Amino acid sequence: MHRRRLLTTLAVTGLTAGALAFAAPAAHAKPDLCVSTNGVVRVDFDASATSASCYSSAGKGNVAKARDGGYAYAGDSETDDRNRATASGSGAFAVTGGGDDNTATASGEGAIAYAQDGDGNTATAKGPAAYAQAEGGDNNTATATGVAAYAFAGDGNNNTATADGDDAVAQAVLGDDNTATATGRAFASAALGDGNTATATGDGAVADAGAGDGNTATATGACTAEAFGDGVTDTCTAP
Repeated sequence: MHRRRLLTTLAVTGLTAGALAFAAPAAHAKPDLCVSTNGVVRVDFDASATSASCYSSAGKGNVAKARDGGYAYAGDSETDDRNRATASGSGAFAVTGGGDDNTATASGEGAIAYAQDGDGNTATAKGPAAYAQAEGGDNNTATATGVAAYAFAGDGNNNTATADGDDAVAQAVLGDDNTATATGRAFASAALGDGNTATATGDGAVADAGAGDGNTATATGACTAEAFGDGVTDTCTAP
């Protein structure tokens, strides 16, 4: 009788201990994270060759943050201030520098963002192999969202390029105040002049405005709109 009770007690005790062991929270591994500010690496949780890496120059307010195998680079020299670079994902790459107040954000495997060679430039690449570049002037903004989306704004001032969708391409370059927007597998270019606007919406849409000032090209669907000269407007809509 006593032996049976003892065996039962031991069995219950063993089950309880096993349940507690199973319920105990597992130890959390440190994240793959690197943070550098003003020329000093403050955090580097995983220093292996394939881990995230970061660098910031010794200027004021430069911040580089990388995680999950990304690379972030903020500032080229001590004269560069308030540059921010954030990279997240294997092979993601974010670079700022050559000026002040530039911001680059790359998220997704192989995403690339450059914001440099000027002041106040912003580049955002979101998605696998997305590419955004804002450089060669001031206050340029490039945003690429989607697989292999591409956006380039630069070689001038106040240009905006937005590529939204897989394989979308938008460029606003070689002038000032140009705006290019591509949505879907579309192509939009506003270039070689000032104040040009190109908007392409839908797969196969092509909008090209430039070679002068104040031109507007709008394409909706698989068609091509071209506005070249000064003050020219062209619109097309696929049937």
